[in-house]
Amino acid sequence: MQITALNAVSSSYVSKASPGATQEPSEASSPAANVQKKGPAGQQQLSEKEKKEVEQLKKRDREVRAHELAHLAAAGGYALGGPQFTFKLGPDGKRYAVGGEVPIDVSEVPDNPEATLQKAQTIRRAALAPANPSSADRAIAAKAMAMAAKARQELSRTQEDADAGTSGTRSATQQNPTIDRSSQNNSTTSTNMDSASYLTRQAIQAYDISSAEQNPHPSVFESIV
Repeated sequence: MQITALNAVSSSYVSKASPGATQEPSEASSPAANVQKKGPAGQQQLSEKEKKEVEQLKKRDREVRAHELAHLAAAGGYALGGPQFTFKLGPDGKRYAVGGEVPIDVSEVPDNPEATLQKAQTIRRAALAPANPSSADRAIAAKAMAMAAKARQELSRTQEDADAGTSGTRSATQQNPTIDRSSQNNSTTSTNMDSASYLTRQAIQAYDISSAEQNPHPSVFESIV
């Protein structure tokens, strides 16, 4: 893959264009672009060397197209367009794809680490989708992994903040019943004390009545005392 635009990357099957290759927009996905150079009769006769070159170009064309289509299929909605191929004119007058790229959006989703994580995972799968990922493909996969790691850290911090808030609320809720029980205990103690005071007063009154009944007319001495 090669960087082709701001916040976008493109997959590239080859990093170095072959001599005589030209880059053009994507054409039909069938092997070899069906453009043939016209010439006098007999000019299409190829030497053995040229025939071998044509076979190599056909093989290259199939590999390039399969490679880029794998990127495109895995990228889904993050692909910024269809494959763009670099063509080379063969000895037979036909153009063959010898390189290509698929632009892919690699920007983070603003204020949404969860969506960014999912996007990064998709980008990584797209980068490694071909059977033989290039070094540039692997570089994009590494970039996607870094983006995913950053998103996970943001999600972890958000979860920690949420847990801290929940813990504080639960702690305050747990403290209130303790306060209520303390108030109830104080109220019970106060009631018990009032009951004890009442019983004490009743006992004193009973004693006074009993004493009065035993000595209804106290002596002068006792009065003086």
